[in-house]
Amino acid sequence: VDTAGNINRTWLNNTTTTLPASDTNPPIITITSPVSTTYSTDSINLNYSVNEPTAWQGYSLDGAANITLYGNTTLTVLIDGLHTLTVYANDTSGNMNSSTVWFTIDTTPPSVTNSTATPPSIVADGVETSQLNVTVRDLDGIDTVTINLSAIGGSSETAMALIAEDIYSVITSASVGTPAGVYELRINATSINGNSNTGEYVQLVVAPVIALKKGWNLISVPLNLTSWKLGNESAVGDPLNVTPENSLSSIYRYNTTSGLFEKCSHYGDWGWAPATGSESFTELEPGRGYWVMAENDCTLTFTGTAPSDLDVPLYAGWNCIGWYSISEAQLGNESVVGDPLNVTPENSLTSIYRYNTTSGLFEKCSHYDDWGWEYATGSESFTELEIGRGYWAWADGDCVWGHET
Repeated sequence: VDTAGNINRTWLNNTTTTLPASDTNPPIITITSPVSTTYSTDSINLNYSVNEPTAWQGYSLDGAANITLYGNTTLTVLIDGLHTLTVYANDTSGNMNSSTVWFTIDTTPPSVTNSTATPPSIVADGVETSQLNVTVRDLDGIDTVTINLSAIGGSSETAMALIAEDIYSVITSASVGTPAGVYELRINATSINGNSNTGEYVQLVVAPVIALKKGWNLISVPLNLTSWKLGNESAVGDPLNVTPENSLSSIYRYNTTSGLFEKCSHYGDWGWAPATGSESFTELEPGRGYWVMAENDCTLTFTGTAPSDLDVPLYAGWNCIGWYSISEAQLGNESVVGDPLNVTPENSLTSIYRYNTTSGLFEKCSHYDDWGWEYATGSESFTELEIGRGYWAWADGDCVWGHET
């Protein structure tokens, strides 16, 4: 009604409008990777889900600053140890939530130490054995320890048994036909977390078996012997192990100073004793040749570890030398096969002789300066230095043989 008394009517629609309720529920975050366990890799997938749309997502690793997420990602270059991962999400209403998981990284493989072979050498007869031991440790525990014995006729994954605290062991032989040599038998130690150490090995020597003829034989020692002593075998052992026993009756070494031989005699079931005038002859030496008298055909074996390089002094005139190695070495053109008789000063050796036990004669190789070694007429088979064999060498002057095994 206005001031003049005019009346008007307007009908209103009686409806109710409801405003949306305020969102106060935070988003729910589910982390599916990583989980609370130990991982053997330094790279892990970060997989997660959120139950509603978000305005922002991110994560923090070990309390570091937040990093924005745009979906699943990968955590890389993680260091060993315990880690804390927190994933955050902020929904479109400003509600923030987080989810946390703890996990461990362990990429350290087991330690493998103290590898031993007892005895350090065996012959390839499938019967003689050696016990191979290693010490293996890991903070989280060991799953398996294996050794690759395929080179000596065994399995490539031979299990080693735990025989004492942290000590794993296996007893092995070398199958018939295994070549003489130094074998590095690889260890594979795996922890319960899946970390493996394949960088260590046990060294085992498959020793040569040297055939000796009845009568004189010119020999040498091819191994670093467990015992070099000559004496009472019950006290020092016998470095000259022959089959049948007591087949050797005497051994002689050449004294380059006096030009005479020194002698040791063998007494059955007792051992070796130096002869009168040879009192200093109480042990064998590497790089030296020896005459031995065999009462019958027999075989000679040695017990020891791999030989190592050494310098052998030689003197003007005759020297009785030995090939200190468990592999043969070629004699010939040095530019092709090298020179196993590498002496300083160069070209000091003029000839080398080996003894033929069948003919009872010597065979000769001559040295030609700056060329190498050539066999003499009638010695055509003399083309290498052999395992366990001794030689006579003539030196024009004092020199040093740089013996490389």
